[in-house]
Amino acid sequence: TQTAAKKLVSVPLRLYVEPDLVFYSSKGMDFYGMNAFDASALINELHKLGNSEAEMIISQNKGFREPGHERNPHSWSIVHAGELIDWLLQYK
Repeated sequence: TQTAAKKLVSVPLRLYVEPDLVFYSSKGMDFYGMNAFDASALINELHKLGNSEAEMIISQNKGFREPGHERNPHSWSIVHAGELIDWLLQYK
Protein backbone atom coordinates (compact mmCIF):
# COMPACT_ATOMS: atom_id res chain seq x y z
CA THR A 1 0.00 0.00 0.00
CA GLN A 2 3.08 2.25 0.14
CA THR A 3 1.88 3.90 3.35
CA ALA A 4 5.21 5.61 4.09
CA ALA A 5 5.71 6.86 0.52
CA LYS A 6 2.19 8.27 0.34
CA LYS A 7 3.05 10.66 3.17
CA LEU A 8 5.64 12.24 0.85
CA VAL A 9 3.46 12.69 -2.22
CA SER A 10 3.22 16.46 -1.82
CA VAL A 11 6.75 16.98 -0.44
CA PRO A 12 9.57 18.17 -2.71
CA LEU A 13 12.29 15.60 -2.14
CA ARG A 14 15.87 15.32 -3.26
CA LEU A 15 18.00 12.29 -2.39
CA TYR A 16 21.73 12.16 -2.97
CA VAL A 17 23.54 8.87 -3.48
CA GLU A 18 26.90 7.68 -4.68
CA PRO A 19 26.61 3.97 -5.47
CA ASP A 20 30.30 3.12 -5.57
CA LEU A 21 30.25 -0.64 -6.09
CA VAL A 22 34.04 -0.98 -5.78
CA PHE A 23 34.08 0.82 -2.42
CA TYR A 24 31.28 -1.27 -0.92
CA SER A 25 32.78 -4.50 -2.21
CA SER A 26 36.20 -3.61 -0.78
CA LYS A 27 34.59 -3.10 2.64
CA GLY A 28 33.01 -6.57 2.55
CA MET A 29 29.52 -5.18 2.01
CA ASP A 30 27.13 -6.48 -0.58
CA PHE A 31 25.47 -4.15 -3.04
CA TYR A 32 22.08 -4.52 -1.37
CA GLY A 33 23.47 -2.66 1.64
CA MET A 34 23.74 0.56 -0.38
CA ASN A 35 20.95 3.04 0.09
CA ALA A 36 20.87 3.66 -3.67
CA PHE A 37 18.48 0.75 -4.24
CA ASP A 38 15.99 1.98 -1.65
CA ALA A 39 16.37 5.61 -2.72
CA SER A 40 15.67 4.70 -6.33
CA ALA A 41 12.63 2.65 -5.37
CA LEU A 42 11.25 5.51 -3.26
CA ILE A 43 11.71 8.11 -5.99
CA ASN A 44 10.14 5.80 -8.58
CA GLU A 45 7.16 5.14 -6.31
CA LEU A 46 6.70 8.85 -5.63
CA HIS A 47 6.70 9.53 -9.37
CA LYS A 48 4.02 6.87 -9.84
CA LEU A 49 1.98 8.53 -7.09
CA GLY A 50 2.27 11.92 -8.81
CA ASN A 51 5.15 13.65 -7.05
CA SER A 52 7.01 15.34 -9.89
CA GLU A 53 9.28 17.15 -7.40
CA ALA A 54 10.98 13.99 -6.15
CA GLU A 55 14.44 13.38 -7.56
CA MET A 56 17.56 11.37 -6.95
CA ILE A 57 20.96 12.92 -7.60
CA ILE A 58 23.66 10.35 -8.35
CA SER A 59 27.24 11.47 -7.86
CA GLN A 60 30.45 9.79 -8.91
CA ASN A 61 33.90 10.07 -7.31
CA LYS A 62 32.82 12.84 -4.91
CA GLY A 63 32.48 10.94 -1.63
CA PHE A 64 35.45 11.83 0.58
CA ARG A 65 35.62 12.71 4.27
CA GLU A 66 37.96 15.21 5.84
CA PRO A 67 40.38 15.32 7.51
CA GLY A 68 42.50 12.88 5.61
CA HIS A 69 40.48 12.80 2.39
CA GLU A 70 39.22 9.30 3.23
CA ARG A 71 37.01 7.66 0.61
CA ASN A 72 33.42 7.34 1.78
CA PRO A 73 30.40 7.52 -0.57
CA HIS A 74 28.16 8.47 2.40
CA SER A 75 30.06 11.70 2.93
CA TRP A 76 28.27 15.03 2.54
CA SER A 77 30.87 15.87 -0.09
CA ILE A 78 28.66 14.15 -2.69
CA VAL A 79 26.35 17.16 -2.48
CA HIS A 80 27.05 20.27 -4.52
CA ALA A 81 26.25 22.84 -1.82
CA GLY A 82 25.39 25.79 -4.06
CA GLU A 83 23.05 23.72 -6.20
CA LEU A 84 21.29 22.34 -3.12
CA ILE A 85 20.87 25.82 -1.65
CA ASP A 86 19.35 27.06 -4.91
CA TRP A 87 16.97 24.08 -4.90
CA LEU A 88 15.96 24.71 -1.27
CA LEU A 89 15.40 28.45 -1.85
CA GLN A 90 12.80 27.80 -4.51
CA TYR A 91 10.57 26.34 -1.76
CA LYS A 92 10.89 29.11 0.81
